[in-house]
Amino acid sequence: MIGGGLWFTGDGIEPAVRAYLRWTADVPATVNSSVLLIRLPDLPVIPEPIRGRRIAHVGVGRSRLRVSRGPRLRDNSTMVILSSRW
Repeated sequence: MIGGGLWFTGDGIEPAVRAYLRWTADVPATVNSSVLLIRLPDLPVIPEPIRGRRIAHVGVGRSRLRVSRGPRLRDNSTMVILSSRW
């Protein structure tokens, strides 16, 4: 598994999330991703530049697992079945 992520604040959040949604339309089944949208608390333990602000994190990971599509679920999503190639 390899992966990473990017953080966005302020005016960078909306364009980042829109780009993420466009990107996920064609991403291979071996790639997993997520978006976290959160307002950080205004606490001294949070670094000053992001304290009390809204932030977004886009995470991406890719595995070396074979993926096959399973049966459709009730909400029209697809069950994903993973099997190792090792």
